[in-house]
Amino acid sequence: MIVAEAFRARGLDMPKACLMTLSVNLRAGFLAIGPYITVLPNSVLRVNRFPLKILPIDLPVQPWPLVVITLKNRTLSPIVQLFIDHLRVFTNSMAAGLRPEKGSASTKVSESAGTPRNKA
Repeated sequence: MIVAEAFRARGLDMPKACLMTLSVNLRAGFLAIGPYITVLPNSVLRVNRFPLKILPIDLPVQPWPLVVITLKNRTLSPIVQLFIDHLRVFTNSMAAGLRPEKGSASTKVSESAGTPRNKA
């Protein structure tokens, strides 16, 4: 577990869990009224409406599985295919430890026609 590793790296024991929930509102509410600690992603903290103190810690980036599911025997629209192409370029660059460059997808949309064209 990433959080337990972060505590161990600082010579600390992982705090005992006294409440387990996926509810962000419940976790933030308990944090606001008592001596609790939780881990929240930055995306949640940006819309934080509770008076919480943020304790920044460095956690290793973990890969998350990503799957694109399409219906069998269905033709993808050009924009969906473009999205999938961009997603592949982005995830491949993340796997290689690189940051994708702007316009690096194998397929681009023609600004005038709005249709995909191959970048040969």
